[in-house]
Amino acid sequence: MNFWPYKKTKQYLLKKGIKNFDDWNKFKEFKSFPKDSIPLNPEQHYKEWTSWENFFGLYPTFGEFKKYIRSNNIKNSVEYFQHLGKNLRKNENQKFILPAKPQYVYKNKWKGWEETSGYYITLKFIIFKGRHSNTPRLVLDYKKNPRIILSGKNLYENRFKELRKYARYIDVKNQRQWILHFSSIINHDPHDEDSYYIKENALEDYYLYGKAIDFPQPDFYLPELYKLGLSNPARTFKGYGWKGWNDFLGTTNLERNKKTWSSFELARKYARMQKLKNRTEWEKHFRTNKGNFFLESKKLLIPQRPDRVVFYQDKWNNWKDFLGDNKKK
Repeated sequence: MNFWPYKKTKQYLLKKGIKNFDDWNKFKEFKSFPKDSIPLNPEQHYKEWTSWENFFGLYPTFGEFKKYIRSNNIKNSVEYFQHLGKNLRKNENQKFILPAKPQYVYKNKWKGWEETSGYYITLKFIIFKGRHSNTPRLVLDYKKNPRIILSGKNLYENRFKELRKYARYIDVKNQRQWILHFSSIINHDPHDEDSYYIKENALEDYYLYGKAIDFPQPDFYLPELYKLGLSNPARTFKGYGWKGWNDFLGTTNLERNKKTWSSFELARKYARMQKLKNRTEWEKHFRTNKGNFFLESKKLLIPQRPDRVVFYQDKWNNWKDFLGDNKKK
């Protein structure tokens, strides 16, 4: 059936004064309901669908939403959700409903909380001096509309310099250790970008101790921190001071392409014996064994990504060849 486009349907319902689900159910029973133009189950038909509130036009425009966020000095998603809880998702004049997930409602215009709120995250490395030991901290703070000093390139350079100080202090030796260290702090569900394992008193701690947040600490972090890309500094800070893992960590470890790896034949023989199906399973096997592999009592040195190592490039074909065909037939 040739239904109206999503936008036209929304405009039609707005003119008819359909403001909620009860109005919608009553309107569907009317003889005047344009059943040939509007689907009875719009949530199943329209690919633009996000929610009934959006369908009824109760959400503010992105410009209105942005203005509202800035006028209430909301800096990030944590403060936004706390604000929603206090205001029952309605502003003081009840002119519109605030979306629970603005990144989906405004997905074509959404560029993140920093751009929306006007508050930008800066980092500062400090050493917290305790009675018995010193603890490294990476402190987060928010700067409002940093136009010159912390705009664009300088903002990323600030983050990189402070992150590098932190990385060098904690004595991480290589890329794998850094990723493991970072993932032990940030608990995030890879299957749901909005799912962060925040412990019970985490938000209370944040508001008790003020604007700056110490990182790491075992029971709190901001989702925005995860999205800064600090776990992958090679990609995040390329062009903003990144010179390689040795420089970042302050180590003299050999780069992976300069190491003396075990021969490709031995590496492949070992890999095939593990009956792994794909690269994902190989990388999980690598992390589980922490890169410690043995074949007939002989220790092997095999990279986590043998497909990217120059030492193997003349003999590497693909993952199926390296692991063997272990898929069920």
